[in-house]
Amino acid sequence: PISAFNPSVTIKKNYQAVRPQLSEECLAHRSAVIAGVSIKMASNTKGLGAFAKYPIKFGTYVGEYSGEIMTLDEVLARFWGKREKDAADKMWSKSRHYRGQSESGDYLLEVTDGSFVDAEDGDMSTWTRFMNHANEETEACNV
Repeated sequence: PISAFNPSVTIKKNYQAVRPQLSEECLAHRSAVIAGVSIKMASNTKGLGAFAKYPIKFGTYVGEYSGEIMTLDEVLARFWGKREKDAADKMWSKSRHYRGQSESGDYLLEVTDGSFVDAEDGDMSTWTRFMNHANEETEACNV
């Protein structure tokens, strides 16, 4: 399959090859415990998913999709390879690798003001990063 954000990037099918394991101590997992959400394998190809531990009434606010806020310029360099990485981008990348965080761009959500929320870093995002995703055919968020 082709990434919705970057048509030139092919997404790997093997979960472990794309996303490293997240520590149970990271914010993404700790926030799930507080919210009463179970994080577990959704499938062998999609990885982890969020599952409610109890029924949730339609229309209920469940959480905010949170993570690192990025500009288009940062996304172009850090994920899409459309700009050469500068010193700040290289330091960002080094930090991700040092902490065992990946750089796939699979958790990017574009906001109406043109900025992006990157929820890939488990230390900077909450459990909502594991919610259902957009259909590849429509690119529309279905949560």
